[in-house]
Amino acid sequence: MPSPPRHPGEYILVEIMTPLGLSVMALALDLNYPFALMVALLDRRRAMDADLALKLGARFDMTSEFWIQMQNNFEQYAVQNQTHVFEYDNTAETV
Repeated sequence: MPSPPRHPGEYILVEIMTPLGLSVMALALDLNYPFALMVALLDRRRAMDADLALKLGARFDMTSEFWIQMQNNFEQYAVQNQTHVFEYDNTAETV
């Protein structure tokens, strides 16, 4: 059985932030993305949105589709295997 797909927040933390030595604040500032929303994504409490997918794609020379597909794969696996109860709060304040 294949391993479950990663949540985009986990991928960002493990594959981007850790190797580059980036803090959450540094990444949020670099991407002009709200700090609280970045924390929620990294904690897997928020889904990847199109705005962040575009910003990550441009910043790290990747496509936005990569990020959206990763989120879709994570959610589809979770629903099919009933491994995660989604309690995303994508209405969080963006101030």
